[in-house]
Amino acid sequence: MTTTPHQRILIVDDNPSIHDDFRKILSPPESSAGLDAMEDALFGPTKPRASRESYELDSAGGGQEALEKVVQSMQNDRRYALAFVDMRMPPGWDGLETIEKLWQVDSDIQMVICTAYSDYSWEEINARFGAADRLLILKKPYDTIEVCQLASALTKKWHLARHAHLKLNQLKGMVSEQTQQLEITNQKLLLEVQQHRAAEDRYRLAETGANDGLWDWDLANGKIYYSTRWKTMLGFADDQIGDSPDEWFERIHPDERAVIEQVREDHFVGKSDQFRAECRILHRDGQYRWMLVRGVAQYDDSGRALRAAGSFTDITERKMAEDQLRFEAMHDSLTGLANRVKLSDRIGDALCRLKRNSEDRFAVMFLDLDRFKVINDSLGHLVGDKFLIEIARRLAGFIRAGDTLSRSSRDDVARIGGDEFVLLIQDVQHESDVLHVAARLHTALSKPFMIDDHEICTGVSIGVAIAHEHYGSVTDILRDADTALYQAKGGGRNCTRIFDPEMHEKAMTQWRTETELRQAIERNQLVLHYQPVMAADGTLAAMEALVRWQHPTRGLLNPASFIPIAEESELIVRLGRWVLRTACRQLHEWLRLFPRHNGLPVTVNMASKQFALPTFVDEIVRMLGETGLPARSLRLEITETVAMRDAHATMQTLLRLHTLGILIDVDDFGTGYSSLSYLHRMPVNSLKIDRSFVGSMADDNVSRSIVQAIIVLAHSLGVSVIAEGVEKPEILHLTSAMGCDFYQGYFLSRPMDAADATRFLETARPNNRNVQQSAERLSKPNAA
Repeated sequence: MTTTPHQRILIVDDNPSIHDDFRKILSPPESSAGLDAMEDALFGPTKPRASRESYELDSAGGGQEALEKVVQSMQNDRRYALAFVDMRMPPGWDGLETIEKLWQVDSDIQMVICTAYSDYSWEEINARFGAADRLLILKKPYDTIEVCQLASALTKKWHLARHAHLKLNQLKGMVSEQTQQLEITNQKLLLEVQQHRAAEDRYRLAETGANDGLWDWDLANGKIYYSTRWKTMLGFADDQIGDSPDEWFERIHPDERAVIEQVREDHFVGKSDQFRAECRILHRDGQYRWMLVRGVAQYDDSGRALRAAGSFTDITERKMAEDQLRFEAMHDSLTGLANRVKLSDRIGDALCRLKRNSEDRFAVMFLDLDRFKVINDSLGHLVGDKFLIEIARRLAGFIRAGDTLSRSSRDDVARIGGDEFVLLIQDVQHESDVLHVAARLHTALSKPFMIDDHEICTGVSIGVAIAHEHYGSVTDILRDADTALYQAKGGGRNCTRIFDPEMHEKAMTQWRTETELRQAIERNQLVLHYQPVMAADGTLAAMEALVRWQHPTRGLLNPASFIPIAEESELIVRLGRWVLRTACRQLHEWLRLFPRHNGLPVTVNMASKQFALPTFVDEIVRMLGETGLPARSLRLEITETVAMRDAHATMQTLLRLHTLGILIDVDDFGTGYSSLSYLHRMPVNSLKIDRSFVGSMADDNVSRSIVQAIIVLAHSLGVSVIAEGVEKPEILHLTSAMGCDFYQGYFLSRPMDAADATRFLETARPNNRNVQQSAERLSKPNAA
């Protein structure tokens, strides 16, 4: 059987013997032709013979060579149907990167990843390539039948896809032709519709004209004929209006009279094709009506206007609708206050005045209601909306009543979203003026609100930017006021902060760090260091994983310089997953290298946002499966604050982790608030005494007493104790004398990178009782 040009298979592997194996499996036996001839001689040529599939096999020793072959196959129109790609091919691209490169050249190649390792989970591969039916995984060692089946099925699938693609192109051509014909027909129909619409417009104009007030002006004698409808539109009977031009022009609103007379005169001297203007005309009831005035003049041979005629159309409702639309575009729909657009206009005007006169200073105040989310969540959004409306009323009244806000108007109070309000403060002479206004605001908004029988009290955080002539745009001053608000909220809420340049620099530094940290996670710039947890006899009880950032320009960064920013920006969840996965893989490798450390656990700190995820326990299970680490070898650290934030939810999560065999430590114990009614029921294995107490024990009797109390409390609960921050021999002696179980600190060992930690483990003595001994104490947790 002759190989067709399209049954080409590419084998990508850095091991030549793998290529030989594939050729043995996929190449037809050399004796097959002779066997066929013998069968014909013995049984005759009429006997049906099973088809033997054959392939054209091509080899590449790495990803770069494979890419060159695929490019060449595209140029020669001899494309590969299938590629078997090894996952690990040092030192070049790995399997996934090779597949990405090949698909960039030929996206139709069917791919089979060949691997014996769990380098990537199927979820990670799906996340990287998306769900696709052109990618399969073949686990080593290979099964001959499985390889043959994959080769047969995937090359046939590739052929069918190519055939379907050709058919689809044919159908597209047919559809295109039909579409062109439909487009021609549609154009004809559109022309007919336009003609009908033109006729309807002419009819509608005539109908509207019949309802307009008509006028006819004889310029020679200066008299105007006003139709009955013209007079009725202004509330007069037919005999109540004369024929003087004053009947018309004296009733025009003073603000528009000069404009209308100029438009009229321009038309009468031939400067315009028609007389057309909008103006307000006084009605008999004393109110003004908006009128659209239209007219055309008739000229003599010398170009002098002899006569003019036209109409009045009442457009009052249209003008009111336009005013309403303008109002809605510039104001908040819930409170009626100015919105961000209107506020920006007002601030822009104030900036222009400031640039003309440096004494004409103003300030922008950002207000954020404290605990509004609690009000909204507990009492409902309807009450929350009513509360915002009342806040708006109080702020508007505050502006009107302010003796230092004499030039302010209602539009100087804006709601820009949620529970955020902005005030534009005019006539600011000194910083003390702004602080005085802020103090009055705090007082005004601290008074209780009665909403649907609910008494609601709230505070407000205020950020202020005082304008100066160096501000280039509205955006700049709003940004600085918002930055000051952020500082006010961070300062304990219900307080005021005035912007200074250091705030902006701090905000920019945080933004840059957040951006670089996001890139660091993507570019594998994070590393783990490991600090031993030791027993009093010098044996090794655990290794704690501590994240570091190998910054390309700033060097190795400790977590204090980036973890708080990660927690604020939600990056902490991604970072936490990376730390957990990396630590589990590392411990799995250490347990393979050092079997005597079989009971050694790795400790990983959990951020509050990561711990609170509904999928947290499921993710832990998945990571343990991916890394091959036993559950008993993983210790998770949560802070005392996290443990007590939602004690009931925490209890449920900890019970699930305990059931799996995962150990739990409570970190920074003694710095937060713990409820003993929950703590004694939680399946906790260890309490870590905060370093602030441990480090000052030698010189502070209070700290020494606190450490002693925590140790007694922990042991009474059946929980072991870890003292962290042991940096002096006397601290080790004191904590040991108190009965502390385990120790951690610079005196025992500083955190080490993976290589140094590996060398440390070579000589470290394993702790036979280990920190896990506390798990035996909690084999029957006290959970209610």
